[in-house]
Amino acid sequence: MGRPFVFQPLGLLYVAAVLEKDYPVEIVDATLEGWRELREIDGKYYLGLPFEKLKQRIENIKPDIVGISVPFSVNEFSALKVASIVKEIDKNIITILGGHHPSVRPIETLSF
Repeated sequence: MGRPFVFQPLGLLYVAAVLEKDYPVEIVDATLEGWRELREIDGKYYLGLPFEKLKQRIENIKPDIVGISVPFSVNEFSALKVASIVKEIDKNIITILGGHHPSVRPIETLSF
């Protein structure tokens, strides 16, 4: 496997820049923070912070809203797993998925 490619989710950063004028904002880039951590779960490969570490981070932050960037369809399963973790922590946390994948597959994304 070659070197992992990690990029910044620009759309999410724009949203954060606007929100931080009036609200506390914390960005957790799970891919970047865990870019060396590649593991296989149920035949799927995941790159980034292990889900348990990410869950702990979310629990510590206690967010009202969580934005999840889904830039590529290959990230769909990770994004949906993160969304399910968020709802497991607190079903009242508003969870928003954005990026290319939800834009081109809105029905499938909303059906989650």
